[in-house]
Amino acid sequence: MIQYAAVSPFMALSTISSLMMIILSITNANLRQRYPFQLIFILAILDFLWSLVSLIPVELFENRVFCSLQGALNQLFNMSDLLWTAFMSFELYNVVYKDMPKLMYGYIKPLIFILIISTITALIPWTLDVYKLAGAWCWINKSKGPRKLENLLLRILLFYGVAWIVMIWNTFVSVKLYFKLKYRFSRENKSIVNKLAFYPLILFICYCPITISRIFEEAVEIPLWFHIFSECMMMIEGILNMIVYGFTDEVKVIIKQMISRKGKASQYESNGVAMNLVAK
Repeated sequence: MIQYAAVSPFMALSTISSLMMIILSITNANLRQRYPFQLIFILAILDFLWSLVSLIPVELFENRVFCSLQGALNQLFNMSDLLWTAFMSFELYNVVYKDMPKLMYGYIKPLIFILIISTITALIPWTLDVYKLAGAWCWINKSKGPRKLENLLLRILLFYGVAWIVMIWNTFVSVKLYFKLKYRFSRENKSIVNKLAFYPLILFICYCPITISRIFEEAVEIPLWFHIFSECMMMIEGILNMIVYGFTDEVKVIIKQMISRKGKASQYESNGVAMNLVAK
């Protein structure tokens, strides 16, 4: 439970930040109608589900079926999250770099395709019965027996290999867009271009430590502190996604308006109370 106790605050923060973005999307019609933010909305939902599933302390229940279920859901939502960022980069590359219109069939079909692929990657370890406690949550466990190599290959082929391919793809797109847009914007709008560098950086920050931890623990003894650190870095992905992808200028304006309205309402209420006291 030491790892869970250390990592769970980061899981909770990621869950809350994703939920806030979901609520903001649902309650604001202007955001819901914009295609780019619809993609961010899906990303927020996937981040929320992944963080929420990871937050369940399955170690307390000591139930293999429950642990396997958490492992499968972790794989499903985490893989979907990764592939969705790759799709977002694909859309960005087509629209901005190639000057093509957005996909005419929208995002529903790509989302269904991604969920199907992710479900397959989640079911393979389930059928092989390799979902066990792996750190702070259940996933493909570290095996010391004859299945050691098999489990390592499953980790690489079903997740970490895909994660690094997505990282390379997102970096490629960001570099292409950066140099294309670098001279199109005025100095005041340079932040839009500079923000492109953060898109692939999120995955590098979140997945470099956990890749080292999960892959090399099969060969060498990884210190407990590094296991905890790598899992904390992985779980802040939801927070970073919402900051970099979701916290756009339009969202900032909406939040400021909400705060302003709340402040005015509070001031009006205070004035009303004061007037009532004076009248009495």
